[in-house]
Amino acid sequence: MVEPASTPDQKQLRKEKQSDKKKKSSSKKRKSLEQKQLLSKEASPVPALEASEQPAPVEKKPKREGPNMHVRPLSSAGITTTIVAPDADPKVDPLVVSFPGGVPASILEDGGNHTNSQDKPTFQWMPLKASSVRGKQVVGLDATCAYTAETAGRGHDGRLTKLVVGIYDSQENQLTLQPVAEKGTVFSLAQQVSNYDEGTNNMDATTAHMTPMERRRVLFESFGSSKKQKILKSQAANVVSVDSVVGAGSAMMDAMGRQGTQISESNRKAMEEASKGNKMDAIARAYEEARRIFLPPFDATADAPHKVYDAIALAGDDAWAQVTRVVDAVTKQTDSDWKEALMSKGHWSPSVKGVLEGISLSKKSAKFQIKIAVLLNHLIKFHEKTSKSQVSGTVEEVASFMHLPNDVCARFLELFAASLPGNRPGFGISRQQRDKRIISILILYVLAHGRDMKVGSINGIVKELKMELKEAATILREAGFTIKKKSAAGGSVMSVSLSTPLIFPAPKTAGRK
Repeated sequence: MVEPASTPDQKQLRKEKQSDKKKKSSSKKRKSLEQKQLLSKEASPVPALEASEQPAPVEKKPKREGPNMHVRPLSSAGITTTIVAPDADPKVDPLVVSFPGGVPASILEDGGNHTNSQDKPTFQWMPLKASSVRGKQVVGLDATCAYTAETAGRGHDGRLTKLVVGIYDSQENQLTLQPVAEKGTVFSLAQQVSNYDEGTNNMDATTAHMTPMERRRVLFESFGSSKKQKILKSQAANVVSVDSVVGAGSAMMDAMGRQGTQISESNRKAMEEASKGNKMDAIARAYEEARRIFLPPFDATADAPHKVYDAIALAGDDAWAQVTRVVDAVTKQTDSDWKEALMSKGHWSPSVKGVLEGISLSKKSAKFQIKIAVLLNHLIKFHEKTSKSQVSGTVEEVASFMHLPNDVCARFLELFAASLPGNRPGFGISRQQRDKRIISILILYVLAHGRDMKVGSINGIVKELKMELKEAATILREAGFTIKKKSAAGGSVMSVSLSTPLIFPAPKTAGRK
């Protein structure tokens, strides 16, 4: 078979293909030679490079990344440390606590190497209230003490600084600046000994009535040596009572008289009466002091009935300011609209509604009467919600439960309740505080009727307070009011009035048998 003759173009293509093959072959040989030379260089020792000649290490990528992750390399002597500043994350942000009462011994023991894991304090971080995401509390417990701290969680307070915890990873050569939980709050842990009985060890309850000498004697009887106890007994035996010294009473009064203004006039009169044996004046003075505690603030020397009792002093500055803001806002309307605007929200006592219906803005004292009526309605609400002897919760929680303004509720708790002992949130209410609350309601009811301090019938308010007319009459007489009873078709009607000069009933004394 005879092959066809090649054209000039085909010959040219064959030459180009052969040239390409030669180039590829020479390139492979050159690469192989370079690899052999490189291997021979690695096998032979080479001098150490200077710090300036060393190649820069490759920066490692941080493990944790976020949308606002800040990464900054820090180089020193050829070593690069990566600083990472992640965003706040409640799942990983650490808690920072402090121990004002001293770091627990179990943490300080052996430099933190605990031999017994049960001695370590364990901590829990939980919401302050189950019904709210705001507010956190830290509770810790070890073998001897309990540790507690909390934060209200009311948002950021505008600080321009941030608290972070630096975590250095030596293997990764990375420093992480982790934000502290709860916006940089440092939980100051209150320390309390577990199983501590406050009732039997309460200093106020056991030693408040003692003299310094008696406290010293109790202290040495408990902790002092037998020799020191004998010395204290000898000192107590040598004490001479002033009552056993002839003329000591008059000498005491002369010495007190020479002190001039250093002793009050009331105390001087009390000492003179005691030295003369005037027991009746002492009883009257005791009644006067008890009356000052029991009744709202009053002026016994007032020249007009409406000046005797002061509703503003009873409410306090903060509560009265809150009531004033509400009344000023609603009384800007017309005479018929302000009552609807005022009583359209919340629960209103029927007795208070009756008082408001009889008030006209044309009277000069109308706004003052309305303020007293609003304060009276708040106090009746407080009275209805405190039928038991105890109310649980903080001031804010109690105010929310009773639907009262915080300032008003805080004032009522201050006047008519007492904080529970210990760290328990809540308030206790005694029988005396209940009676004080009732007399305050009745006096405010009379004040809300105007400057005359006269009310034709208190039957409605007494029935609303769930008490007997006889009990209400007794309480009002102690406050200086005059009580009158009138017979009516449905029963007796009780009217009250107050006049000046103010006269309180005489103290009751037991008669001789």
